Amino acid sequence: QALTVLGTAEIGDRLVRYGTLTAAPRLWVAFADTTTPPVFGYLTGLATGGPTLHVTDQRHLAWTRTGDRTDQLIRHGLDVWRDAQRACQG
Repeated sequence: QALTVLGTAEIGDRLVRYGTLTAAPRLWVAFADTTTPPVFGYLTGLATGGPTLHVTDQRHLAWTRTGDRTDQLIRHGLDVWRDAQRACQG
């Protein structure tokens, strides 16, 4: 299923995409340079202000935990979420 990309960020020298899937309404996180499977996790708690990153592909767990990448993924995801809300609310 195609990811509807809402925003991108460069984190740890890789381009990361944030988007939604119609069948699973979460803010998904995917690598732009990986085709199978590009999605490696999702963010929850964005609406409550307590975002959490859930890594669904364990092959990328070490990458997400290196340095401050988890914090960057959450911070950029929260920015994408807020921008999407502003765009939807007009």
